[in-house]
Amino acid sequence: MNLSLLNSEKRTYYCEGITFLRGIACLYVICCHLFCSWYKIATGVDSVIGKILRYMVCFTQPVSETNAGVIFFIVLSGYCIHRSRSLETLSKENIRSFYFKRTARIAPVMWGGVIIGILCYLASFNNNLTEALTATYHISFLRIVLRISGINALIPFGYERTYLGNAPLTTVLVEVYLYLLYPVILYLDSKGRIIWKIVYVILWSMSLYVVIISDNFFLWWENSAFFSFFPFWYIGALANTRNKKNSLGNCYVCLFYIILFIPFQIGISRSVLILLSEIRKIIFAIICARVIRWIDNNFKSICFPTFGIMDVGKISYSLYAVHGPFLIWLLGMKMDITTICFVLIILGALFYNFIEKKLCCIILLKYNECKSYKGKINRGE
Repeated sequence: MNLSLLNSEKRTYYCEGITFLRGIACLYVICCHLFCSWYKIATGVDSVIGKILRYMVCFTQPVSETNAGVIFFIVLSGYCIHRSRSLETLSKENIRSFYFKRTARIAPVMWGGVIIGILCYLASFNNNLTEALTATYHISFLRIVLRISGINALIPFGYERTYLGNAPLTTVLVEVYLYLLYPVILYLDSKGRIIWKIVYVILWSMSLYVVIISDNFFLWWENSAFFSFFPFWYIGALANTRNKKNSLGNCYVCLFYIILFIPFQIGISRSVLILLSEIRKIIFAIICARVIRWIDNNFKSICFPTFGIMDVGKISYSLYAVHGPFLIWLLGMKMDITTICFVLIILGALFYNFIEKKLCCIILLKYNECKSYKGKINRGE
């Protein structure tokens, strides 16, 4: 099995299918948060959508592990960052350009998400509801610094104290470290060194062992841990490997994923269930990677209505980063569910156009990269 990123195809063309998948994943995560728990907690009213989604969540998250939509997002992130082969040559100028572009792409969303989380928390119409749904009870300068630094992607201690009214933003912070590591991985692969993979497996195993013996770190591992998310991201990057086959892959992968659901229903120990859930998540990531690759190859030949999902896909990064605080703020205003969904999309689009896109171009102008990168920003890449 070839686990190197070097034997990969270079694709620089824009694929609408990837934008479509972003929209699907983003909407799934938002609907899970809104209908599965938040709306019911805020109003005491359940919905048919909520019941359906809770059934799906029970199947994909039997021990409350990482949301399936989040795993899909991380796999897609790894696929897209390696798809264009922007670091085909590891020169200092290319690496510098890569880091600068990634900073311009992620910093406005990250900083904006932190600020929106704090503002929505402070402007809450229902303090008890906001505290219950955000797990935020106090905001301090130290916690803001820890949040922006993203240090909790590596260290679990104090993880829940840095939510700052926007818990879903933790996934964006993990991406910072994934981007930082990408050129290093390419360099080590180019030298034929596999020691980093052995070191990672050791660190992953040690981290998972700590999670198994201590429930205090379980939420950190499932929602914010670099060591937990890295395999999904790497599987996504590996999906770019040259392969003459153009299919969704063998059915046995999906079958194995379904079979692994059975032990969660027969009452075995939690430690074994957590270990099995890690295997399930990795298999699910492989399925996601194959679907992404298939869509990338075949989307142009598929004709079906997208119902505005393409538009959501373009703003998905911004929408995901701010949906948590905006949803909770809107629920505190006691709006009906249709109005909440409509206003949320509007707020996400405004954040995308006036924060993510504008600030990204301002940063890139410092490096004379705005013109060449603006097209990607407009497409939500």
